Amino acid sequence: MIDEDSLARAASALDSEPLGRIMFGQRELFHSNLLAWFFDALPTAADRVFGELTVAADSGDDRSARREEEKIDLMLRWPDKAPLAIENKVFSLPDMSQLDRYSDVLDKRRGVSARRVLLSASGAATALHADATDGALPILPNGWRVLTYGQLAARIESALGDAPTDYSHDTMRHYASIARHIDTLVSATAVESDEETAWLPSSALRLISSPQVQQALMKVRARRVAERISEEYPDGWAGATLLHAQPLVEWRVPAERDGARIEVGWQYQEGDLRRYVIAPHLTGRGKDARLRREEWADRYPDLFDFQPLEAALGGNAVIQGFRGGGSYGHFDPDFLYQRVRRNDLTVRQLLEVTRTLLASVRSR
Repeated sequence: MIDEDSLARAASALDSEPLGRIMFGQRELFHSNLLAWFFDALPTAADRVFGELTVAADSGDDRSARREEEKIDLMLRWPDKAPLAIENKVFSLPDMSQLDRYSDVLDKRRGVSARRVLLSASGAATALHADATDGALPILPNGWRVLTYGQLAARIESALGDAPTDYSHDTMRHYASIARHIDTLVSATAVESDEETAWLPSSALRLISSPQVQQALMKVRARRVAERISEEYPDGWAGATLLHAQPLVEWRVPAERDGARIEVGWQYQEGDLRRYVIAPHLTGRGKDARLRREEWADRYPDLFDFQPLEAALGGNAVIQGFRGGGSYGHFDPDFLYQRVRRNDLTVRQLLEVTRTLLASVRSR
């Protein structure tokens, strides 16, 4: 369960920080730029934070902090250490395939091989199945080590120690506070139990005054729910996004009807649960294409039948109509769906919906 008291304190503290307000508009960019400035402006303290994350090496480099080098968020260089590549994820979850691509780029570079650190909120190592540790840092299967924002905050505070209370040092003290609050906020989006509702409770979101942070956390939560679905049912595809400022999570799997390859699945957003079909063989835009899809869908009512899901949904599932009439909703060029209203579905209910749909596809 979400600790709303901790969430409230972190949200309030972040909102009161001037640097926090600046961060809201450019999240990863803000952190990369500020850490690059720290590396340049306070080299002794910065080396206490980052130096032990790499190894001694005669790199031949000048000391520098470079942004977006080969699309990597931050590259730190020393003349006597291996470079350190830092990829940061603030209000988003890491993508293992993206880290793999960056590893390929780094492996092709000449000279001393760069060490690699993923800077992320607590829980990323578990979500990405870290299988070893390097000191206090988990190591992902592709070799990236995970440094949490909470750990970064502790390192900065330790490195600053009794440093003077001047603008530069105080800026980094404030930044350490921001990093710790971010860790608290993003960590609160973790799915601790399948009995939790899919979405963050409105009571928790109301504690956060920034619409940008609210939406970022809703998107992270949707990603975590999608990952939970994918973990349980890897044969299908699970995804999540933010659409019209509201989180959406979905799952789908390939199927076939009378020789036509289709995909069937569900979406959950704003209390709407949709059973949908993607029909590439009926791709088209406009009224005529929509009518062809509806005529085809009428021949396969099982693809849109909510009755098998009633046990998971907890009662009769009444199909909702659409503005302007019609039995189906559409997204051109090949997506059609029917929907029922179900507020506050739990993760377990979405898992059961997924199990039921997958069983129906496999039984054909």
